[in-house]
Amino acid sequence: MNPALAERLRTADVVLAVGTRITDVASDSYTLILAPNPEQLLIHFRPEAHEVGRVFRPEMGFEAGVAAASASLVALAPPDARAWDLWTQSAQEAFLGFGELPPRRTRGPPAWTSPRPCIRCGRRCPTMRS
Repeated sequence: MNPALAERLRTADVVLAVGTRITDVASDSYTLILAPNPEQLLIHFRPEAHEVGRVFRPEMGFEAGVAAASASLVALAPPDARAWDLWTQSAQEAFLGFGELPPRRTRGPPAWTSPRPCIRCGRRCPTMRS
């Protein structure tokens, strides 16, 4: 998991969980969201009623799938001002930047080739390790 986003989840005021069971993998072995009583205010939407509150005790729990939960949330009136816009933008940038690959090498042999020639073909082969 992206460490920057894990820290955001750990220090969040509210967690809106839609459709997820919030497993030990998603909660980083229950360290990001503490079971059974999360430090964050937890709002949990899950299609199976028996899953809501099974591991975590939400402040509000709803038996609803992703489509029904989304429709309910979209129907809510938006706030006049959103104090969290910069926080959200920063979180999105951390998310997008986490998966970026480093720039490709443009000169020289690949880092994984052997400095010695291969005994079969005489070239520096990826299968020939130092």
